[in-house]
Amino acid sequence: MHTDQPPFGPLDPARIPQEPGVYMFLDETGTVLYVGKARDLKSRVRQYFAGHDERPLVPFLMRRVADVRVVVVRDEREALVLERRLIKRHHPPYNIDLKDDKSYPYLAFTDEKFPLLVVTRKPHLRYRYLRGPFTDAALLRRFRRALLACHPLRRCVKMPAKACVYHQIGLCPAPCEGRIAADEYDRRVRRVIALIEGRDWREFGAAVTDEIERAAAALRFEKAAELRDILRLLPELGTRFGVESTRRGGIDAFFFSRDERTLFLTVATYADGALTDLYHFHHPLAPDAELFYPAVASFYAHRAPPAALSCHPDGTLEADALERLLDAKIALVPMRPEVRDLLLRNHIHFKERISRIGATGPEARDALAAVTGAPVESVLCLDISTLQGTHTVAGAVWWEGGRFVTKHYRRFTIRTIEGQNDPAAIAEAVSRFRARWEKGDWPKPDLLLIDGGLPQLRAALPAAGDTVPLLGIVKDRRGDRGGEKLVAPTGEETPLDDGPLALLLKRIRDEAHRFAITANRTKRKESVASLLGGIPGIGPAREKALIEQFRTVERIRSATRDELRAVPGLTREAADAVWRRFHEE
Repeated sequence: MHTDQPPFGPLDPARIPQEPGVYMFLDETGTVLYVGKARDLKSRVRQYFAGHDERPLVPFLMRRVADVRVVVVRDEREALVLERRLIKRHHPPYNIDLKDDKSYPYLAFTDEKFPLLVVTRKPHLRYRYLRGPFTDAALLRRFRRALLACHPLRRCVKMPAKACVYHQIGLCPAPCEGRIAADEYDRRVRRVIALIEGRDWREFGAAVTDEIERAAAALRFEKAAELRDILRLLPELGTRFGVESTRRGGIDAFFFSRDERTLFLTVATYADGALTDLYHFHHPLAPDAELFYPAVASFYAHRAPPAALSCHPDGTLEADALERLLDAKIALVPMRPEVRDLLLRNHIHFKERISRIGATGPEARDALAAVTGAPVESVLCLDISTLQGTHTVAGAVWWEGGRFVTKHYRRFTIRTIEGQNDPAAIAEAVSRFRARWEKGDWPKPDLLLIDGGLPQLRAALPAAGDTVPLLGIVKDRRGDRGGEKLVAPTGEETPLDDGPLALLLKRIRDEAHRFAITANRTKRKESVASLLGGIPGIGPAREKALIEQFRTVERIRSATRDELRAVPGLTREAADAVWRRFHEE
């Protein structure tokens, strides 16, 4: 079993998900150079590679970056907390301005005989106990109030000579007057620390309720009112501070999936109820192999297991088997929904990265060379997009050396074809490509891949001549599972499974399909915009509404007044103005 955080590569940040999270830049040895957080990971990392981050350290950092690792989380608050924890763990050399954590609050106990529970922004000072950072200072202070209301401790910054009003209303044990022994005070401090660390949290609510009843019975209505407000806050406090009731304050969550070839595993580790790290693994599977327990054993080969584990899917692991495997007492607990959501998001991105790497690796290229009979380093994939025979566009994308090269993308408006005729449109596009190849204006690929079957290939073959090999990729509608197949000009068909070759060709075809559809939509919008330009009351928003409603210029031209008036967003006057453009002017 091996850890795998597949490289995005400094030249391909576009593969990073467009979600909140934490990113880490690593050097060639895997050492973490820099840790950062972002609301949009994709956009933020792009800024580094595009040179848009003007901080002086960035050029020096980027010279050493060999890999990027990301962890997707729910929101910016969770990203901030995880960023802080990762910085403390890895001590990255380029996070100079982040190591002191001065701007975020902590909960701390002062280091004295009767410690004071405080909220501080100065973690470098000496404290008996310190936990943080937290991102919501106001809610943190309310949390402190909740703790002190349930477990009264000293409130005064400087110990007074006499008990103050807090003692009179039951919110302070008055150590200043010796009304509580030091060992009993320490027991209260330990109970509060347990709550801060996420232990005994379920008992917290019951304790607050009991305290309310005792305060009311003793006619201490101020304390009862304070505790009542705290009780209402508990659900929010538990959610925002992520407390988790576990025996040692730590839990690991395992997310498994598998296909016919590979076992995939994502593991999230939690300490004190907060996410501390995320790991990804994958391993080839032999037929009918069972690797769940070996994967867990491998994960804990060099680390101690926590008191509790959770896993998805439910039932994948059993507590008795885990205890025998790890020689430790393990509680198997249900996975919280928010943990499962976080693991699922990251697991999906991880599998997509593995698929992309598999689709660009040596195995995929060797399989493609076996099909074509020659090495293939570059592929041009061609697709036709049309809407009922109008605005027909050919879109072509270029793949080379494991990545798409956008400067070689091309799109053509089909000129010689009326109506919907994909084979003829393919032939025109290939002819225009051939003319440019023969002139030396454009590079010639090692393979021309057509999004289509035998009719499209037969139309393209005379247009291409013997200048370039041809293959088609098409849905196999005769198969039970609706798979896909590779088609040669001779009519020979090769079914595509889920292997590296299929992943590579499908990925290239999907990019060509996306590019052609985008070109077709752009063409339609340009046509409608030119047609509707100058009509009173018709701006970009109403142009878009007309396009979405009628799809083509001809349908707009032939629409009745009532049909135009029914378009969402069009006033009666604007609809009548459109109708007059086509019927009166």
